[in-house]
Amino acid sequence: MCKKIEGAIVIHGPGRSGTTLFNNILALHPELSWISGYVNRFPDYPVLTILNRLQEISAFERATRGRRYFPRTAEAYDYWDHYLEYVRNYDERQIENIDFEKVIRSLRAVMRYQGKRRLVIKLTGLARGKMLRQIFNDPTILYLDRDPRDVIVSYFGQRWLHKNDPMFEKMDRRILWKEYGDLFAKIQATKEELRAFRFKQLRYEDLVDDPIGFFEEVNDWCRLSHDARFYQLVRSWDIRKSSVARWKAFLKPEEVDLVNSLLLPFLQGLGYEVGKE
Repeated sequence: MCKKIEGAIVIHGPGRSGTTLFNNILALHPELSWISGYVNRFPDYPVLTILNRLQEISAFERATRGRRYFPRTAEAYDYWDHYLEYVRNYDERQIENIDFEKVIRSLRAVMRYQGKRRLVIKLTGLARGKMLRQIFNDPTILYLDRDPRDVIVSYFGQRWLHKNDPMFEKMDRRILWKEYGDLFAKIQATKEELRAFRFKQLRYEDLVDDPIGFFEEVNDWCRLSHDARFYQLVRSWDIRKSSVARWKAFLKPEEVDLVNSLLLPFLQGLGYEVGKE
């Protein structure tokens, strides 16, 4: 029987909360391995992880930011579904019959080909705590929240739950805000599963406001080195402060009270101001 993976870091959040940016930067830490878009596309070939080493070349890393077809970390749902079948559309009842040893062996190969002893992955949405427990031994969970109003505005912008609905633009926005508020609440409820692990609550706004301080805190919590080159890379990223509180420009005046009321417990619990718009 395969031994579970030690020392893993799981970036988690409700989706549309900045986890992609967080993952892209943290994956550049010299002590971490990660699942690339190549391995996500071809999960039976973890040897493709060798290409991840190109990101250790500073000039290459900077030149390929935001560009397709270069090795970058991926959320990797195709990879997870290849091995576990029920991850994208998570069904806890089904995973009991899954052979977790296959994915553990694959992840170990990813780490070996990249030459790192620790792994960082990204999952968003439902917690999937039972699944994580089958693969990792006491992983560190970095849970990135964002102002819930920005999160559900982003759900709206991405047409979540209605990707192929031709009537989306004609739907009553109040109904959509209620639907997205309920989705956010469902995801937040499952977050409690993750507190059974080594859990760290983080906020996207802190990442935007002080990237170096944010990653210093993350490195301390994850027991990662304070590598000087890594912090130089952090400083070089274009992290836009305009991405904070975008909901203020998006919501109609008559929608603000509705959205605040839908999200009030989460706004208060996460420390976001209400009623000072």
